[in-house]
Amino acid sequence: MKKYSALTALFLFFLATQVTFADSRSDFDFQYSKYRQYYSEFSLYRKDYFTNPTLDNQQKALITGKQAINTRDLTKASFASYVKDLILIDNQKYEPMMPIVGNLVTAQQFFLSEAAKGQSIVTVSDMETFNTEYQVAYPVHERSIKVGIVAHKVAKLKYLVNAQQTALKSLKDKIPNTVSVRVTERIAVLEANLQIITEKVDNMATYLNTEESMENADSEVFFTSKVEQLAAIRSLQLDWMEQLIDLDINYGKI
Repeated sequence: MKKYSALTALFLFFLATQVTFADSRSDFDFQYSKYRQYYSEFSLYRKDYFTNPTLDNQQKALITGKQAINTRDLTKASFASYVKDLILIDNQKYEPMMPIVGNLVTAQQFFLSEAAKGQSIVTVSDMETFNTEYQVAYPVHERSIKVGIVAHKVAKLKYLVNAQQTALKSLKDKIPNTVSVRVTERIAVLEANLQIITEKVDNMATYLNTEESMENADSEVFFTSKVEQLAAIRSLQLDWMEQLIDLDINYGKI
């Protein structure tokens, strides 16, 4: 059993029990379901008002529109909180994630504030003023959430990098000094490749904190390119893990 110690260390790290942030996720699910309900009702009452513009129909559209605005912003606030929690659970001490977490907290506070502000809407004029101001203020906070979604995936890669470092150390501690040159060379290759993987993850995390990243977050290319980068790094990690496991099992035969 001892010869599987590096493999065991890797899996323990990778499969470690993680706390599920049920509160933020369940709050998001609840608010989103309410938003869909109120937006559907608002759409119907708005259509009725356009067809038959009575004061009663106007009030129905206004009330359900106000409810839709409230639950929309509560949904965005709870989603910002949920993404933040996902980043922290994957890697609580990864420094490049901290500014992104801070931006998510700010986004959450903004949308909570807007949800509260929307409650003061009484007239159609109030609704128009609210929407005009909202269109100017919300994009930066929505971008923070989009960047946060990618950051969560990067944090997961960094979590696995930490597991790989632990597993490699475990293997090096186990292998005797009398092993062949080929084993020593393969360990050196693992160390060099892990350094490359670490740099790719860190570079991606650093980029997410740049102004360019925030500016590009609205583009479809942003997500497409990041998904491709994440997949490429993940592939390198899986290949590395296979090499480690092979060496862990067979170093005595090399």
